[in-house]
Amino acid sequence: MEMENYKKIRIVGRGAFGTAYLAKRLSDGKEVILKQIPMEQMSVVDRQAALNEIKVLSMLQHPNVIEYFENFLQDKAMMIVMEYAAGGTLFEFIQAKVRSKTLMDEDEVAFLFAQIILPMYYVHQSQVLHRDLKSENIFLTRSLDHIKIGDFGISKILSSKSKAFTVVGTPCYISPELCEGKPYNTKSDVWALGCILYEMCAGKRAFDAPTLPALIIRIMRGITSPLPGQYSPGVRQLLQAMLEVDPLKRPSVSEIMAHHWLAPHIYRIHTTVGGIPCNSKPQRPLSVTRPDDLPEPFQPKFAARRRSPSPFQAKDPKTEVYLLKEGTNPVHVIPKDPRSDITDLSISSTHVVGLESSGAVLVFKDENQQESNTLYDLVKNPTHLEGMVGINIVQVACGRGFICFLTDRGIILTKGEAESGCLGHGDWRKVKTPKIIEELLGYDVVQVQASEDHVAIVTSDYEAFHWGRLGSEIKNLPVFIESEMEAEKVICGTDATFLLSREGKVHVRGENTNNRLFMDKQNKTVKKSDDFQPILDNLGEIVDVSVSSSHTLVLTSKGELWRSGMDKSRLAVRIDIGGRIGKVIAIGSTHNLDLLVASDGAVYFWTPMDWKTKEKLDKPDSKSKGKKPIESAKVVSSAKKSFILTVFE
Repeated sequence: MEMENYKKIRIVGRGAFGTAYLAKRLSDGKEVILKQIPMEQMSVVDRQAALNEIKVLSMLQHPNVIEYFENFLQDKAMMIVMEYAAGGTLFEFIQAKVRSKTLMDEDEVAFLFAQIILPMYYVHQSQVLHRDLKSENIFLTRSLDHIKIGDFGISKILSSKSKAFTVVGTPCYISPELCEGKPYNTKSDVWALGCILYEMCAGKRAFDAPTLPALIIRIMRGITSPLPGQYSPGVRQLLQAMLEVDPLKRPSVSEIMAHHWLAPHIYRIHTTVGGIPCNSKPQRPLSVTRPDDLPEPFQPKFAARRRSPSPFQAKDPKTEVYLLKEGTNPVHVIPKDPRSDITDLSISSTHVVGLESSGAVLVFKDENQQESNTLYDLVKNPTHLEGMVGINIVQVACGRGFICFLTDRGIILTKGEAESGCLGHGDWRKVKTPKIIEELLGYDVVQVQASEDHVAIVTSDYEAFHWGRLGSEIKNLPVFIESEMEAEKVICGTDATFLLSREGKVHVRGENTNNRLFMDKQNKTVKKSDDFQPILDNLGEIVDVSVSSSHTLVLTSKGELWRSGMDKSRLAVRIDIGGRIGKVIAIGSTHNLDLLVASDGAVYFWTPMDWKTKEKLDKPDSKSKGKKPIESAKVVSSAKKSFILTVFE
């Protein structure tokens, strides 16, 4: 890849080996860091250091390590393309606190430091020594709550002897054994980590002096100023151990993780982003830090981050939900908590789950319950899912034997049976408590969808992943969907996945029985495709898709409704709904029933092959009369049942 694929924006840093630019990748508009290293004038040693950074970056893959993308030569310079952390450095974050004359709360220190320790455990397990750990080389994402370790330019890939003899690093963070010219191993990184922990608490360097000889003397003595009085004995004890002059007496990174002060916060990282239930209420909420709690320079960065909201979650949401099945009267579905509204729903052969505006997960039916005799029995006694205290869920999706949860931090959790690979954890073990999908930790997920046996998600960078039963294969880890378009929405159905772009373009994969997925081309029948194919280019902008086992409904921005499937003619048919219904804002389909929601809240349903059989849904107990106009709507369907969720302005 050449430089013409990137556009430099500005210089963000200069180092010993080159210049770092903030740049835009023209293929997708993503902001990246472009490190330009002039190779021609470098010594053999410096050139090797540059190549070493590429080698180390390419082998390290961790959600708390700056991601490496690629490298190439340009005008006798080596260009390294890597992830951009928009929140700045930890040093800048600490200095903002200092300028505001405040110290970091101990809970905040522990939460961020735990995110430094976890990747360093991974780095050391990979037989890599960082050798230049400092607050300037630790970065934060735009949300200011996600740590990324970077700048591996002078890292050392260790031999089996686990010792390195080159004296490198930033003077304020170098260890006593380095000052004496002694060999060192991972314990030198532990010393630097201790210096960083001290800096986070005190707002100043652990060791500093006007001259290098004076600095070395202070480091060799290992004596620092006492921490401010607000910090607990636990953090003081850990610091004392990490800044032990004798490297043999310093703890390893794994021992630091097990320290009684830090271990609960290592545990809390998983509860904050998702996976492990918390038995007691944490001292601070596990949702996102409020902008008002941050130093003033960082508030705009935090506020600008695109979060992962439910499409139906408003400041004061007012919703109405009905459950419909062919041949039965519709049932009004009410939340368990009368103070809340139902903001999301999902249904499968084994589960019926919902979401309240409070963030609580509703379970109407799970795999342990028998099929209800009536629709009313199905929804009359929902329960709240246990083990989710402190985790704010904004979307739910379920399939056969499993449930997916999306948190307000853009994190995906799953629980249930693993036979179809839909848990996404890389194994086949049943999970009883919602567990984070670690493969997606580096992505901000904004939508999750599921069918009976597969799952798909979309990120805030308009990337898409899927896993589970994908055609003839079963994948138990998320697989990146290779697509030329930027995906904004995903729809899952029986052996079918649709991607919708911001421009209303559609790509699809799956079984195309009777052309139910609109895949047929002129004079060419397409039975199935495991790869995503563009469809419906001739219909203009597509705004909604609903797919069942037998056919698919498509809604265009012009209000046109199209159907394909159901018969052997394989022809796509436009449904003439007339002009009296008004604007259509949502559609849904089951094997033997199609639905639409009009902008006035009216719901119409009909048998798929005959629009003339349409009926208007009679909503019992409806409170929508006299309400403001409908803001949005959603139809969620299984093989025979459909939920209709409407949101009032």
